Amino acid sequence: MDFSFKQFWPFWKYEQAVKWLMLQGEQEFGYRELRHFNLFKSSDAPLIYCNLLDNELPTSVFNQDVARVFHYNQALLDVYDDLIDIEEDLLDKMPNVFVMSALSTNRPDKLFGSARATDRLKVRERILAGSQSSIEPIESLANDHLRLVRQTSLPDEFVFLKHLARGYAENVLTAINPSSNPV
Repeated sequence: MDFSFKQFWPFWKYEQAVKWLMLQGEQEFGYRELRHFNLFKSSDAPLIYCNLLDNELPTSVFNQDVARVFHYNQALLDVYDDLIDIEEDLLDKMPNVFVMSALSTNRPDKLFGSARATDRLKVRERILAGSQSSIEPIESLANDHLRLVRQTSLPDEFVFLKHLARGYAENVLTAINPSSNPV
């Protein structure tokens, strides 16, 4: 287990580098950057959980496709968690796919300038109701994760993971755009 946790150090260092870039305000975070950040953040699924399952289950049942779907499911959960944590991440000036995406249309001082809760709530509302260009990459990210899960063959014992992925994607997509449906 210690080894698995040590494998997260590169992400924590990367997260600090992204935070620095966010605060500098000279970096735009497009789809590629958001996807990389999200998949790196969700790497606990394949590093810890899947290693445990791989050790406990027969190889005929658990395989790399199952691990991949676990990873994308965790990535979808992390997107939803970022949505819930917008205000907290604004206060702590921490990377979050919604905050990172909003930096493409807002200066850092506009997002991180106030410690007052009412101002952070207004920023959250502005992020979610803001320009379509800051929400589109996140919609694409959720839809792409779901599409990749659907394209993955799974043993019968793990098909339920595809249903979970659809539910996770629907949670994200309807929270940011109530009229959207997963592709």
